[in-house]
Amino acid sequence: MRIIATAVSFLLGLVGCQEKPSVTSVVRSEANGVDLIHSRSVIRAGEGRFRCLASATGKCHYVIVAPETCASGDACPPGRLQAFVLEVGGERRIDGLPRGARPCVDRDREPDAATCLN
Repeated sequence: MRIIATAVSFLLGLVGCQEKPSVTSVVRSEANGVDLIHSRSVIRAGEGRFRCLASATGKCHYVIVAPETCASGDACPPGRLQAFVLEVGGERRIDGLPRGARPCVDRDREPDAATCLN
């Protein structure tokens, strides 16, 4: 029986019945018990889901960045893929994100893509 269970588990692993790797980003800042910004983003297998949970300005400003490859081999700032704004309570789904894509969020304005992952 153990051999059958092991074989079935192995076969399910081969066909992809496993959780895909993901990156979850939660940004939360508060002052005096009040949220200045609260955002949750999940990127899994090229699909991104972004939720603006709270913001002192009523909006969450997002920029999606991805690592750049420099010809010289030096460290390069991340490249800006997309930018958008969500109202508090809003959610957005974006498909086709490249491997290594990461979100940055701010309550006041679009984050600077060159420095947002530092």
